Amino acid sequence: MGLTGCSTTFTPVTQKLPNSPKPAHEQTMAPAVHATPNTPAVRPRPKLRISDLISSTAAEIDARIGEPVLVRREDNGEVRIYRNTACVLHVFAYPKNGTIRAVHIEARTQAGRLNGDALDNCVANFGQS
Repeated sequence: MGLTGCSTTFTPVTQKLPNSPKPAHEQTMAPAVHATPNTPAVRPRPKLRISDLISSTAAEIDARIGEPVLVRREDNGEVRIYRNTACVLHVFAYPKNGTIRAVHIEARTQAGRLNGDALDNCVANFGQS
């Protein structure tokens, strides 16, 4: 006796469900996103203030704000005068523990003497140059 089998033809039924993803052969690739390496943020220099200069030596002050336009010697101390387009800075330096250091600082414009924030702004202008 021979075997006989049923022969059926299989027709796949595809039913698309709402919001179903496309088949792989129909999908398009999204453009590659290139990550940029983390670069360290450039931190701005802190604003130079009068308190940063008090007790500094003449060499330390010169390194921070530049050379004075005039140095006037007085007894055992000196007055150092610095000038920029914003103001004129007078640094009074006298011996402190054996080293000449800034003990007092004044600033002026053509309008007169500067105090408080205006004095710090004058000093900051030197620190930017």
